[in-house]
Amino acid sequence: EKEKIHFEHTPVKDTPICDRDPRVFHHSPIEDFISCGEVDRLTRELQQTRDELHHAETRQASLEALKSHLQLQLRQRSAQCDRIVAQMRNSESKTRQTVVKLTQQLADADIRIQELTKQRDLLKHAAKGQKKRAIKAEEEIARLRGSNGGNAEKRNEDDAAKAIAYLEEHNKQLRELADSYEERLAITEKEVGKLRERLSQTGEAGLTTHDGNERISLKSSQSVSPGPSPDKATEMELTIRDLQEKLAQSDASNKNLQAYLAFLKHSYSSIFDEGDEKKDVPVTSAVVTMATPEIRRSNDASPGLIE
Repeated sequence: EKEKIHFEHTPVKDTPICDRDPRVFHHSPIEDFISCGEVDRLTRELQQTRDELHHAETRQASLEALKSHLQLQLRQRSAQCDRIVAQMRNSESKTRQTVVKLTQQLADADIRIQELTKQRDLLKHAAKGQKKRAIKAEEEIARLRGSNGGNAEKRNEDDAAKAIAYLEEHNKQLRELADSYEERLAITEKEVGKLRERLSQTGEAGLTTHDGNERISLKSSQSVSPGPSPDKATEMELTIRDLQEKLAQSDASNKNLQAYLAFLKHSYSSIFDEGDEKKDVPVTSAVVTMATPEIRRSNDASPGLIE
């Protein structure tokens, strides 16, 4: 006979769920680790960080606009200052040319004065000589009239009268010529006086222009404290320097603001990372309090950085 094999099957009794090992089958929700108060606090911190980030971005945009405005104003003032300097240099060059021209005219006028003075002295001396000769001729005529008689006396008298008339006419011409030279000399002296006055005024204008150029170059190369000045070029230079300082301050504030924005973005991302890690890692109140003071400290320091 065939051997009958009897298989005994022992049924497995189902274990109740309540008796199962809690370490294997237990699954706790995230609310078991994070309380409602902590969630609200993280939500408030997240909103606060978003507001601070928006405020910082707005301030950065305003600083960028201010920087662009200051750069444009600085370029305009620099161009205006360059035009003023070019005009002053052109004026200085023209002044030098005018001074050289007037100096040459003054030298020529002095030479003319000397020549006319010599001619006047010679004419005066010649006129005096002619007058003396005329007086002697008259005396000779009177003597001849008293000593000679007849035809000879009449002939000598006629010759003496002709000589006297010639001498008087020549003396008159010399006097008229001397007077004309004196008039020309007076006119020339007036012209020389005007030339000297123009030369003096031009020299003063040249010195003023030269001093203005020296002040501009000196204030461009050295750092001076701003102060009131009537000179237009000096005021322009001080305005440009003030704009440069404001631009430097704007750049520094922009750098500080960018660093502060980077910190806020890092804090913003760290809050999301912490929210994702809450699913696997329990969050205690100590972790939350460590993140909060960092944001608040940066918030307290933000006005100083932005300003």
